[in-house]
Amino acid sequence: MATDHKAYMRAYGRGRTREPHRGSSPGAAGKRRGDPAKARASARAYQRRHRYRRYGTSEQEVDAARVRQDNRCALCGVDFVVEGTEGCAQVDHCHETLRLRGLLCVGCNSGLGALGDNESGLLRALAYVRGEPTVCFTSEGPVY
Repeated sequence: MATDHKAYMRAYGRGRTREPHRGSSPGAAGKRRGDPAKARASARAYQRRHRYRRYGTSEQEVDAARVRQDNRCALCGVDFVVEGTEGCAQVDHCHETLRLRGLLCVGCNSGLGALGDNESGLLRALAYVRGEPTVCFTSEGPVY
């Protein structure tokens, strides 16, 4: 058995095969590289379908939010077009109701998520920035 494994590893290597990827048709990767506009359009169409399936948010709702926010992040105000991040507008939604709250840049969406995406997390961060006493959680319990 060990010799069979060694022969397999010599022939194919660790995690690689010499055969083309089975999930794609021959030359598909070359076609995507050859027509970047088609690849971008395909990626946008996938993102729209995924957004609707996951959040129940239609493209019209996202477009309305984009107009309402003047194509800027709802938190920091970065202009998605000027900063070259037009495709990076993140759909921010309530995790309980899945209702669309607005569009955020990647940094603000990550920061909001890191703070727990709730009011108490934001208030703790605000108190910390202001230098007010905050609760620090340790393995022995809260420390004030």
